[in-house]
Amino acid sequence: MRKLFDIVNPNFFSILSSPNKEIYVECLFKIYESIDSVDEDFLTEKTILIHKLVDFFDNYKKVIKEDDEVASTGREKANLVLKKLKDTGWIGEEELGDYKVSIHFFDYSLTMLETLEKICYGVGEDYSRDIFEIYATISAMETDNALDVLISTYEKTKSLISKLKNLRANIYRYYQDIITNKSERQLQETLVSLLEDYKSHFFDKAYFSLKTKDSLSRHKRTILKKIAQIADDDSKIDILANLALNENKKPNYNEAYFYVEEMIRFIEDSFAKLDLLMAQIDRKNEQYINAATKKILYLTTDGLDIKSLVNRFLRGVITDEITNDELQMLVNLVPIKNLDPDSLYTPRNYNPSASSQELIQYTDEEREWIITHSLNSIAYSMNFNFEKINDFAQHLLANITEIEAKDVSIINNNDYIKLILLFIYSKRENASYRCVPLEQYITNNFAYFQNFIIRRKK
Repeated sequence: MRKLFDIVNPNFFSILSSPNKEIYVECLFKIYESIDSVDEDFLTEKTILIHKLVDFFDNYKKVIKEDDEVASTGREKANLVLKKLKDTGWIGEEELGDYKVSIHFFDYSLTMLETLEKICYGVGEDYSRDIFEIYATISAMETDNALDVLISTYEKTKSLISKLKNLRANIYRYYQDIITNKSERQLQETLVSLLEDYKSHFFDKAYFSLKTKDSLSRHKRTILKKIAQIADDDSKIDILANLALNENKKPNYNEAYFYVEEMIRFIEDSFAKLDLLMAQIDRKNEQYINAATKKILYLTTDGLDIKSLVNRFLRGVITDEITNDELQMLVNLVPIKNLDPDSLYTPRNYNPSASSQELIQYTDEEREWIITHSLNSIAYSMNFNFEKINDFAQHLLANITEIEAKDVSIINNNDYIKLILLFIYSKRENASYRCVPLEQYITNNFAYFQNFIIRRKK
């Protein structure tokens, strides 16, 4: 295997750690966008690209400093960026004659840009379609095209497993982000991360379709059956190995036989363990949802119980936004004058003798207030678990099959929190309802959010 830096420039990755890394990445995408065209010879001409970069730098007024060079005007910045990209091996220049120069990416540069594009902008996946394509490919296997079909099935299976593993890793990134890196985030940021970013990058329509449709179980059975018929038949493997040898895939029969056997084993193992991989994805999803729920409940905890007071105190200390008056309200310090702090002696508990005390007589209004306040405190602490939210959804759907979130009454913060948790808990398998996001954003009383349908499960 060739070494990486025998292929790419040793300074290739330096622009990604440069103080100007954001500018370099934006300019790379601009050049990539221009080159990704049918009329490539015209668009890759250096003077044309400089004009495009100058237009980009018209909105970027800061001076760019790189090593000992300083660029202040748009043209100076464009030339500095192109020079840096050329020196680090991202682009190359080709003389066209008549004083014209063309800009080109190298093969490894294009591979890296495609990866960066996927990271930055995401790519919509369709897992159900991938499974169907594997099913259709292996179902079309005949003797004359057997090797091509096997290779295609192997590559498509490898791509599907890679996409699902990337999805699992993506969930883990969101989970780590919410529990470690963004402890100072506010409620609105948490909701945006959960209901917009996470929904679009993880629980997208493609994965939801894969979980709810029967295409996986139906096609998986056929795929495993077809591949098992090949794996259990030595004569078929022998035919495939000879085809691989004839097409110069491998230099000798033994290596060709192992090459075919390895592809068959990978396809068989991948589909046999696909349910396990999806279970891991669901478990990571549940972890993220639980972490997000706890964060939301933490950020909305403003009661007078011990847990709420400690949360408010810690938030105030971390953000340095707590005043002396609030500190005195949250913490009561009582001096104990007669206990030596250095003594190992533990004083006895004093058990006073029972004595009668005057019975306090409350008015009916005071008694009613005490009972109501106590019941409200108990209800508040129990009102946001899964069972209560599920009951809330059943109440909303008592006489109907579905309702839009914009039609649910939101009077106070508790109603808003219920609606948020209702969306979150809808992903659980034992929920009696499911939520379907809609495209439009709506305002319901004081709350602004993306509308969704609450629908009873059949």
